[in-house]
Amino acid sequence: MLLEGETAYDLAVVTNKGFHSKFEFFLVNLRKDKYLGPQLKVIYVVRVLEYQQRGLPRDQIVVHLSNIPVTIKFKD
Repeated sequence: MLLEGETAYDLAVVTNKGFHSKFEFFLVNLRKDKYLGPQLKVIYVVRVLEYQQRGLPRDQIVVHLSNIPVTIKFKD
């Protein structure tokens, strides 16, 4: 319950629950090829969850996709 003058951002628990539900929704849609289309398939996702000093979450992800052309050119 919020006190007078408080917002949801003042309570880290409320913010964390909203963040996690939205991020899980994003990951489900990412794995179902909703964002990238059928030509790019998600092979794996690496996820690191960190909490800042204020208690707010921060997520970092690495996504490995199939069918990405890899061209490496080295300068002589």
